[in-house]
Amino acid sequence: MSRRLHRRQQRQLEELGELQHALSGKEDASSEQINNIHKSRSTASSVFAALSLDEPDDHGQENADDIGDGEKAAMQTQSGSKKSKKNNKKKKKGSGQPYSTHVDDMSLEEMSDVIAKSTEQFKVTPNTAQDLGVADATCKHAPSLVLRALLALDSSHLDPAHELRRQFGASAIKAYEREKGSSITSSRSGARNRDNRGAHFNSNLRVRTVLTTPKPTWPDLNRSFVGMSMSANERDQGVRVYSWEHSRAYKQAQFQFSQAVASFDTQSLVALLRVFPWHVDTLLQLSAVSRYQGDLGQASDFIDRALFAMERSAASTFVSGLTSQTGPPMCDFLRAENRAFWLAVHRNIDLYGRKGTWRTALEWCKLLFALDTSDPHGILLWMDFLAIKSRQEKWLLELTDVLQELHGILDWSIGLSYARTLALRAIGASQADQALASAIIRHPHAAILLADKLQVDVPPEVVRAFPMHGAYTSTHPALNELLAHLYVHRSLSVWKEANTLAWFREVATQTWPSLDASAYRESLPESSTRMGVYRHLVVADLPEAQQRQLLRYVPPEVRNPPGGIDTFDPLPPSNGSRFDETYYGSVLPAITQRGGGPHNALWELLQRLQNLGVHDVQELLEHVDDRTRDMLMQVVEPVPADEAEDDAAASLNDIDGVDDEISEDDAGHASGEQPSLLQRAWNALWGT
Repeated sequence: MSRRLHRRQQRQLEELGELQHALSGKEDASSEQINNIHKSRSTASSVFAALSLDEPDDHGQENADDIGDGEKAAMQTQSGSKKSKKNNKKKKKGSGQPYSTHVDDMSLEEMSDVIAKSTEQFKVTPNTAQDLGVADATCKHAPSLVLRALLALDSSHLDPAHELRRQFGASAIKAYEREKGSSITSSRSGARNRDNRGAHFNSNLRVRTVLTTPKPTWPDLNRSFVGMSMSANERDQGVRVYSWEHSRAYKQAQFQFSQAVASFDTQSLVALLRVFPWHVDTLLQLSAVSRYQGDLGQASDFIDRALFAMERSAASTFVSGLTSQTGPPMCDFLRAENRAFWLAVHRNIDLYGRKGTWRTALEWCKLLFALDTSDPHGILLWMDFLAIKSRQEKWLLELTDVLQELHGILDWSIGLSYARTLALRAIGASQADQALASAIIRHPHAAILLADKLQVDVPPEVVRAFPMHGAYTSTHPALNELLAHLYVHRSLSVWKEANTLAWFREVATQTWPSLDASAYRESLPESSTRMGVYRHLVVADLPEAQQRQLLRYVPPEVRNPPGGIDTFDPLPPSNGSRFDETYYGSVLPAITQRGGGPHNALWELLQRLQNLGVHDVQELLEHVDDRTRDMLMQVVEPVPADEAEDDAAASLNDIDGVDDEISEDDAGHASGEQPSLLQRAWNALWGT
């Protein structure tokens, strides 16, 4: 045995003795802390020392001690690298060591495995925490840290094109891109196509993004006004929570958007988007219109544009944290400015589910749940279905175990309770039958409804013992019936598989006699979680008949709030901000001051500008009243001629689905230092 190996083993024995001495609990508080610090330092040093030492060779180690120091150094200098490579090959092939223990020869995966195995020996458990002097807070927050790690995103799974490529190949990718209206691959003649014209000058295509892939047909964001920024607030225990912030001009655009929505005129939204091409709520509203018309490609494109605008205006730490190993950063749902992000991502999940890209949809669910684990959009109602469809059974089991420990999730979440049984059966766990029987006893309404859809016999006494109320009442909230209907609607196809159906029939038949109506008590989650379920029903793209049926389980004060439900901010939290007088703040006096005739005339003029060139606009000015004309012609801030030309072209730039051409003469109408007429209209309407 070499001296190096002997010294290392001796040092490990000394450390083991120190660890046993630290666990004896005989020292006072001060000496105990010193021993803990010394133990942690020696443990860390021993782990990395073990990684940096070579294992001795199988031959000639008995004579290693007889070699002189100078001769040994020369041998190590000449043949050190060759020797380590030979040892690595031998250990990989025949010995019990699966890989090298030398840091220089390890891959990242091998090093992570070694560190994980080494640190697992020193895990702090609740029993040893008190002996080692570790604060109880560390153990209490361990489930939260595990939950954050489970929600870590894989950027490759955020793009549905990758999943389609894995499933169907390149032909599916081409069909997917045609549906979304993109033409990425172009020939020489296609380079002159209007969709790709000037694409190499578009700065959107030169930035790296996580959430979306920009298209050459989108307006150049650097040459447009976004009006959003992001701030971060430190919460308890150093947790950083992010929030978007709107500028004064953006708030004025938001006010015009609310008026356009109230008018039920889609052309008003189109006109607003021409002037403000990156207004998030306008993009999401047009996406909803496109989806209603059956154009899913256009709907997806508008959502991608909204997400692109929010990502580009977000803080760099927020964007980099999206793919962090500790999970995505947190965001404040109580802020009205942030809730558009939830709405955009939730609608994206709907669209990805329609395309059958289950793994991509699940990854976006992780993102939305990690932003706020109180689940304000009821994303857990998607996860129970998507995790099974995407074959992520082990991940689902880990998630349900952590959520059960933190919040007792299985007591009320019907979807996760039944999905957990499917996950256990998929991995061949022996407790799958017991888990299904427990889910049936805990949530009998779902079992009865599922059995009815699967044509499985249910004893009449069981049906009478657990009747369906069919609607919300003050005495019977019937949240379990709502969750049962929603879960069966989405996951019925999973249970219809022959083997799964036979398994459900067998276990259910054995479990029906065990149901006791007198012992059953409906478990309700917290009020914020219930609001998340109700908000899920409003946002999710359910069949109209199914949605009407489920809305009967929503309390009347939630289903019919004063002023109705806003599609761009459905069911805002009662303790959060809204798009009201407080939000508009200082811009409200300027808006109300311009109210009446001139302001309405400006808005009508803006609507009519969408199909007009600059010369036509000049002719139109002759038919408006003097006061409106004066406001339009007023120069608030002169702009250079080249910027005025860009603004005129950008204001009348095409959006998908609308064909308007701008001639060079129209684009170059502005000259000198005077702004274009469209720029003057913008200044008059949005100017400060």
